[in-house]
Amino acid sequence: MRPDLPAAETRRALLKAVSMAVVLMLLIYGVRRSPLSVYLDPENLAPWQELVGDAGTWAKPLFIAVGTVVISVGVPRTVVSLAGGMLFGIAMGLVTAMAATMFSAMLTFYIGRWAGHRYVRRRFGERIGEVRRMMRQHGVVAMILIRQLPITALASNLLCSVSGVRARHYFSGSLIGLLPGAIIFVVFGAGVRRDFGLRATAASLLLVGVTFVALWVVNRTPWLQPLREMLQKEDKG
Repeated sequence: MRPDLPAAETRRALLKAVSMAVVLMLLIYGVRRSPLSVYLDPENLAPWQELVGDAGTWAKPLFIAVGTVVISVGVPRTVVSLAGGMLFGIAMGLVTAMAATMFSAMLTFYIGRWAGHRYVRRRFGERIGEVRRMMRQHGVVAMILIRQLPITALASNLLCSVSGVRARHYFSGSLIGLLPGAIIFVVFGAGVRRDFGLRATAASLLLVGVTFVALWVVNRTPWLQPLREMLQKEDKG
């Protein structure tokens, strides 16, 4: 790897984070200024509650179930976090979005462990041995850092499922690693409901700050670089 590549990747990731923040702020502002905004105020959510049961009893379980399915088939988890914030606010939006994200992560993990060995070995070949050694040595920390890489969840989930990482390390590392991103996009989504300026600004600053810190740590973790290169090639392939 060229020595200037991590810095270049960091700049691209920061530019992407800033661009995403600007687009989301404009989108949320547009929704807030449109006729749709009246239906997103808490006092006007009765139609949503009626669709999922009396007083919204089944709203949250239904959201978690649907979120689990859509993330598992490749829909970005950021979409589910945004929807959670829009429908339930920050606190409950975070709980439901993280529940859907973790259920999906564990589902693909066990499916990959059960049926993904042949596929993963065909794609990665002998390099899977490097991943196994890294996972045995670093466990939870490796999972936290893998969750910061700018790659699809499906590629990382499949590889981790056959890497020999313990399920509890996979779960706890994924939970810690995925939580900052969920918070950011739930806050973005909650900005549609109220306090747009405050929430969108806070979420934008968090997005850029978390992206910078995460990639700064990843770029300076030598033992992660082989896995990083493998996953990025798989993600592009």
